[in-house]
Amino acid sequence: YMDKICEALIDTVTIMLKTINGTSYLKENEIVYIQADKKYSSVITKKEKIFTVTSLGEWREKLPDWEFVLCHRSYIVNLWFVKYVDEDICLTNGKKLPLSRRKIQEVKEKYREFVYRRAR
Repeated sequence: YMDKICEALIDTVTIMLKTINGTSYLKENEIVYIQADKKYSSVITKKEKIFTVTSLGEWREKLPDWEFVLCHRSYIVNLWFVKYVDEDICLTNGKKLPLSRRKIQEVKEKYREFVYRRAR
């Protein structure tokens, strides 16, 4: 029951993005992945790439860890957009993200838990 509530809330959670042009807002469920760019980051959605002045570490604190996972020191991926996890992470749009060797087990486990949670 709580999982259904959490899923419904995901559609309404809005994230504030600090960009070089000011502030903009984005729904959490629109984020496909986030890529580090030195001490800043780029948020990739289905429609656009948004350069932000937020570090990957700040994103890790801001986003829920049951649906977003650090798969590489330069990437955080939204598990809703993951098709499968192998040596890389294959996204539903066909793009592949790197998966660090140190993170393989952790990411595979988080993805299994995520899929299980969605199936209930």
